[in-house]
Amino acid sequence: MINKIMLINPYPDYEKGINKANIYPPLGIAYIAGVLEKNGYQCRIIDANILEMRNEEVLKKIKDYDPDVVCISINISTAIAGNSLSREIKKRFNKKIVIGGVHASSVTERTLKSSLADAVVLGESEETMLELVKKDCNPKGVLGLAYMENGKAIFTGKRPLIKNLDDLPYPSYHLLP
Repeated sequence: MINKIMLINPYPDYEKGINKANIYPPLGIAYIAGVLEKNGYQCRIIDANILEMRNEEVLKKIKDYDPDVVCISINISTAIAGNSLSREIKKRFNKKIVIGGVHASSVTERTLKSSLADAVVLGESEETMLELVKKDCNPKGVLGLAYMENGKAIFTGKRPLIKNLDDLPYPSYHLLP
């Protein structure tokens, strides 16, 4: 049974020339944490990007917290770091891993293969993540996901957009550094 979730915004230590003014709080994972906390789940966020925390340091935090599932949000700049982190989490801890974010949604099959994640969340993630953790990370029948089965990417179908964004709880700002 899933109770503890860690959400991570990875740090691309290999990137050069990034304008730090363009680094912003990871509101996507803060919104997901808000939904999960509202439903009784324990969450932690590691914004490794703003803390300039390399993957090895993140792995130590994962070991200490011992989450039931790890969620990683990636964009084009953080994809290599996020996929590498996902592979290391699988190798060292064999945790359930879910990857989301713009990059994962746009190159889903490549992300699944590169990251070894259990699932990729496509598009809006709040309702999808809640349903997924309620089902103990079994992706079958959960709309808005992709996962690998017998070497093939399986897409579960498009989840309808959230009709009223005011129904979402506030982001879990208290979990951000």
